[in-house]
Amino acid sequence: PTGINHATTTHVDVINNGPILTIRGSGLQQVKLFDLNGRLLNSTPIVGQSEITLSLAGLAQGVYVVQITDNGRTHTRRFLKQ
Repeated sequence: PTGINHATTTHVDVINNGPILTIRGSGLQQVKLFDLNGRLLNSTPIVGQSEITLSLAGLAQGVYVVQITDNGRTHTRRFLKQ
């Protein structure tokens, strides 16, 4: 043994396709959508899925933040809704 722990790397894809936001990854647990003021707009628990879609219909144009939890890790991404 080398004493080095092999950390599992996770990769999350966030695809902004107009009125739909698609999130792909392994071990997805939860997705939260925030505006730039930090206000929680949507929280979606995920069980046993590697891809989900969120509708952005009804949101004003602007920059938003999506927070994705997978395998106990949190990823934060910004995206522009046009």
